[in-house]
Amino acid sequence: ALRAGGHRLMVSTTDLGSLYNLAMREGDVVARYRELWRLLESAFQAKGKELSKRIADFLPARAMRFDVPELESLRALRGRGSHAESKLGFRQLQKDRRDISAAMNRLKNLVEQVLLTKRTWGGPGAGVRRIAPLRGFTQAGGGLLLRPPLPGESTR
Repeated sequence: ALRAGGHRLMVSTTDLGSLYNLAMREGDVVARYRELWRLLESAFQAKGKELSKRIADFLPARAMRFDVPELESLRALRGRGSHAESKLGFRQLQKDRRDISAAMNRLKNLVEQVLLTKRTWGGPGAGVRRIAPLRGFTQAGGGLLLRPPLPGESTR
């Protein structure tokens, strides 16, 4: 359940999927990146470094080898790309856009795991309710890591 203005809002998996699809339909890579971060803010009801800490404490994110320094780096990239605050001018904005493009699959994989596993949407809790097993993800360096099913996991 989400809370907004003190009111409890019920959010279905379909609604969350719709929010994800809207984010992914953004035409610009910087806009998609920003919207994926907004989904994470909604999922954990946090911003800034507190959001990075909550994500790093979330078991599926740890399984994907996320840590606070990496999350903070990805979050800073969101700010640079979204706010055009660079004192270095157009070249820095182009570099930030390339960096966002390079980081997009990693962030997208994280958001997908949060959508598929977070027990309570819209709260700080780190409880897991896995809908589908984690089979692979984009590593911090950009390579794809595939993992075999764990004992007892369904292969369907």
